Amino acid sequence: MADLADAHVAAVHALESGSTVGPIFNVGCGQGYSVKEVMDTVRRVVGRTVAYDVIERRAGDPAQVVAAADLIRGQLGWKAQHGLEDMVRSAWQATNRLHPR
Repeated sequence: MADLADAHVAAVHALESGSTVGPIFNVGCGQGYSVKEVMDTVRRVVGRTVAYDVIERRAGDPAQVVAAADLIRGQLGWKAQHGLEDMVRSAWQATNRLHPR
């Protein structure tokens, strides 16, 4: 979540300085992760197995989706600083703050 917040701050600073930004930025690290990689990371971070089913890709689903952040890097100098494990850990910590056990 910190990367997303930093991207917003970079956009606000650019607007405050009178720069024109956009039109739309992808905010990502430029690397894709498989669902299995995400689920394995969730398991490591939360410390327990999360059940899931492996099914065929749905008709029309792309084989891979990766956010290219070239435009935001070029215009605002923003670059993701956190990897998948950091992102999952941040989301898990936020969930636990909002919904303590």
